[in-house]
Amino acid sequence: MRWLKLHGKDILVTTLAIACVILGVLLSRTQDKARSFTDGSRVGFKLEGTYQQDEPDYASLAIFPGAGDEVDWQLALSDNTISGTMEKTSDPNIYEMADDSGSECGIAHIAYSYASFGDVEGVAFLHLASGDDYVLEKESDTPATFDTRQWANWKIKADCGPDLSKMC
Repeated sequence: MRWLKLHGKDILVTTLAIACVILGVLLSRTQDKARSFTDGSRVGFKLEGTYQQDEPDYASLAIFPGAGDEVDWQLALSDNTISGTMEKTSDPNIYEMADDSGSECGIAHIAYSYASFGDVEGVAFLHLASGDDYVLEKESDTPATFDTRQWANWKIKADCGPDLSKMC
């Protein structure tokens, strides 16, 4: 008990100092995130990365830098893979999508994107010319693409069923 009376103030001061440091780090991170949202709304969020939707239908969108102002993309759906380029519109977070042949095929809206201290967040809304809409969560700042030849082979195998010894 005597030891606690002698060192009680030291323990209290140390505890308060640690709590202040933790609070400072949390406030700094919150301020960084708020600044990122403000800047992203004004000049555009970081676009590059991988976005995915698992339900109701699978979709994975990979976005990576292209030549000049263009951005390259690849969209893998449960039954198809499409790729092409995106161009910014007057809104820095809305992009017009064109497929590899140059035909307009949809619009992408990056609602927000944030990455810091290994934490990656973001949402992209896609509206395709086919009328399909997707809400994709950002999974990574690194684009992950599918080799369309592998995708085609997988599709063929999936259509064959479990017995791959038969030719489809």
